Amino acid sequence: MAYVSVMVDRSSDFDEDISNWGVNNVKNMTSKFAQTGSFNGITSNWIVRNVKDMARMFLFASGFH
Repeated sequence: MAYVSVMVDRSSDFDEDISNWGVNNVKNMTSKFAQTGSFNGITSNWIVRNVKDMARMFLFASGFH
């Protein structure tokens, strides 16, 4: 199972071009961006139909741009 949990955990700022990340086979995105200081990533192109768990994906993230 594809699993990317806590991949970017606790980074102070997340400002990367992630619009074309191939997440169409990912099943679990739990806590993926947990505790980021600010999140400035475009996720609108992501195909997430196979994702079963996005719990706490942005837990304690403090800002979205």
